[in-house]
Amino acid sequence: MKTLYFVLVFSGLAFVFFHFQKPSESGTSKNIQKNRSPQNQLDKQVLEAKLRQNVTPKPIQIEDSIKITPADLLGNLNMQKHPDFVNVEVKYAAHKYFWLRKVVYKAFLEMREVAEKEGIRLKITSAGRSFADQKGIWEAKWKARRKKFGSDKATAENILKYSAMPGMSRHHWGTDIDLNNKNDSYWATEKGKKEYAWLIENAPKFGFCQTYTPKNQQRPEGYNEEKWHWSYMPLASQFLQAFKTQISYADIQGFSGANTAEELRTIEKYVLGINPECSH
Repeated sequence: MKTLYFVLVFSGLAFVFFHFQKPSESGTSKNIQKNRSPQNQLDKQVLEAKLRQNVTPKPIQIEDSIKITPADLLGNLNMQKHPDFVNVEVKYAAHKYFWLRKVVYKAFLEMREVAEKEGIRLKITSAGRSFADQKGIWEAKWKARRKKFGSDKATAENILKYSAMPGMSRHHWGTDIDLNNKNDSYWATEKGKKEYAWLIENAPKFGFCQTYTPKNQQRPEGYNEEKWHWSYMPLASQFLQAFKTQISYADIQGFSGANTAEELRTIEKYVLGINPECSH
């Protein structure tokens, strides 16, 4: 181990100013460096980003209030003709038939541009959905699972792990997006973890919040965790408040299993059972 001494000579007197020891390149510190695998670093990066988000949540500027009708909330609107919606450019999406509210799309593009500069590519895999779109998803799963689960209630509970009943999806609002991949296995890969860590730390800066976090004491009910689902809070918070006052179980109808909505408390457990950070 090398020790270096610095001597200051002033007015004919010599003073020892300080000394400093150069750390060894061998031994314990070297072994620690070897144990820092890329995978462990990614796990740590995700955890640290989550802690930063929970301790110091990003302030969200709420957009000016907009008029929200039951049709907007239930997805009973034509997004292609609605003046507040815009078609997502196919180069940023899985296909050319995605629609979002204009302010949401603008915020996504701003986020995507910054992510791109930092080596993260963001792509929309799902955006706005009408009631008919959600019904198609729900009915396909209902048909495939009804016989297996034996009752309407059991079938609905199984589908509700990841899919909303028609009329109860946040995608109806045009405020929510799914990003990159909708499979848990993808987000467990090195690439997926890196993207998720970036989103956790940076998406709130652009107004986006991960709606469905892991279930715990703060979020004991609702859909399973979805690392891909992000809500644009300046608008989504307004839609959530409007849903509470304008929609009741009498409005949830027109699809297989609608009779189970109230029994399963789908408004309380699923519409309202979200990440607390996304509820205001």
